[in-house]
Amino acid sequence: METCAMTSHWKGCIGVACAYGNEPMVNSDLTIVDFIQYFYSKQKKETISGHVAVTILCIFDAFIELFDKKQIEKISIRDMTNLSGYSRTTFYKYFSSVYEVRDTLESMLFCHVEYFSPLYYAFFTSKDKKATEITMQQNVYYMKYLNVLLRYEQFLLKYKEAFRKTFIEGFPKKQEYQHSILYDYLIECIASANSNLMVYFIRNKDAMDISLITHLHYAQIINNNLTKLLFEIMESEIQSL
Repeated sequence: METCAMTSHWKGCIGVACAYGNEPMVNSDLTIVDFIQYFYSKQKKETISGHVAVTILCIFDAFIELFDKKQIEKISIRDMTNLSGYSRTTFYKYFSSVYEVRDTLESMLFCHVEYFSPLYYAFFTSKDKKATEITMQQNVYYMKYLNVLLRYEQFLLKYKEAFRKTFIEGFPKKQEYQHSILYDYLIECIASANSNLMVYFIRNKDAMDISLITHLHYAQIINNNLTKLLFEIMESEIQSL
């Protein structure tokens, strides 16, 4: 029986899969194994077991470790199987190429933003430190993927767009807002802030002399005040029309 050479500690995280309906509630206790199961159910319409999710996780981990060191076109299937501990047969059971591994991993990260959109929305529109702590908790394991992928402009733009959709869905949908240029500016400002904050935290995490939670909470307070100010300006602009 094959075993994952990279993330065997996740074997102990496999439990009863959460039940997801058409409108799933946010479960902030989801492990990454749980989330891979949810992602495959939602995006690929496939039901996979916890053990299959661990296999896919190991392949993701192998890919990101290799992609951290060399360009994707120089990563071979042999590199992937040697590092992950799985055979070529197992690899091809789930992926057709290294490019598909990258694309699936990216799609999962965008799905993660969508699933936790109420959490991100609360983070940017309140000063509740609990929202900061849960946001950080949910991003700890994903940071190693983002650390590599956010170096690439194409991924950064798609990541930003995922947050843009989050705030378009979350913000008040008053008819008059849609005609204010400040509304678009507000959405753009917050989506850019969130994606750029991620890049900042990743690039500076080793140099930070206080906890990442504290830094993130400072960012939350700044963005909350900015959001409130822009809404006030927008309301004033609308009333003056």
